[in-house]
Amino acid sequence: MTSDGPDFAVLHPDGRLEYGRLGEDGSAYHAVKPYIDDVSSQGMGRLRAWFSDGFGGLPPNPLADRVLSSVGYHHPTGWRGTVALSMEEDQAGEYAPLPTEVRATLDELAAG
Repeated sequence: MTSDGPDFAVLHPDGRLEYGRLGEDGSAYHAVKPYIDDVSSQGMGRLRAWFSDGFGGLPPNPLADRVLSSVGYHHPTGWRGTVALSMEEDQAGEYAPLPTEVRATLDELAAG
């Protein structure tokens, strides 16, 4: 899907927020894999969260806690490790770019 906006956001445990684009294959999994080991995902309404399946020894991610709690997804032990967010896959198997309002909310939550 072609767009001027980013396709996903990466929420780092150190509080950094960065945006990325899908590769030519259009796969969100392949796009977030360089940031997250042992990738798992969960749909969260219009959004999809990508995170490590092995929370165990990963550092806490307060930014992911703020962001995902704001959309109603509280992890009982807190989100850990790097977390990425994309829009949910549509029926054609494509991921829309992150809408302007989603990016604005992420930027605001990352700013603190």
